[in-house]
Formats: sequence, structure tokens, C-alpha cells
Amino acid sequence: MGAVYDSADIYLMSPNADNMPLSLLECFAAGLPVVSSNAGGIPNLIDDQVNGLLFAANDRQAMAACALRLLEEPGLASRLAASAQARCAKYSWPEIGPQWIGLYRHFSAASINSV
Repeated sequence: MGAVYDSADIYLMSPNADNMPLSLLECFAAGLPVVSSNAGGIPNLIDDQVNGLLFAANDRQAMAACALRLLEEPGLASRLAASAQARCAKYSWPEIGPQWIGLYRHFSAASINSV
């Protein structure tokens, strides 16, 4: 996948529904600027104009405008990509691992106590 991301200039994503697409985190890690619809949980990953560009779902013209903006506005793509790469740290194992372990312990204790 790294080679695919390296060959691209922009990642366009236009779902009408999505929860937490891991492809966005892959693009963030690869340093690929992202343009996506604001469907579902995507705005929890992308802060518009901070680490990507968002547009309203089903708005093809807005998607095209965002893509053109990345291509035409000097420095925007690299600024967004750098911010997105920094955001990846939030999803690294040292950050999320303890949260997952805490959840497993919580639910494990809850199931033992309910027996």
C-alpha cells in the first residue's frame, strides 16, 4: 500500500456513510493529503483545513473544489499532510493500547461479576 500512496498526490474519499476509515490513518501516516466527505465519524479524524479538507456528502462540486485547492494553493497540501502525520501519534499503540487493555479489563470484570 505504501507504493500506492506514494504514487498519489491526493487521496479523495466520498462516502455517504463511514465510521472510522483506517485508510485515512494510512494516508496520514504516508504523508498523503486527504479530501473527504464529512460523513459519519470522519470529522472525528479530520479537522477541516487542519489535517485535511472536508466537504458535504454527495457534493461532487465541493469535492472537486477541495482537490483543486490542494493542487493550486502553494504549501497547503504539505501543511495538511504534516499535520495529519503528527495526528497519527494519537492512534499509536502507546496511546491506544492502555485504553484497549482498560476496556478488556472492565468488561472482563463485569462479566465475572455478573455470573
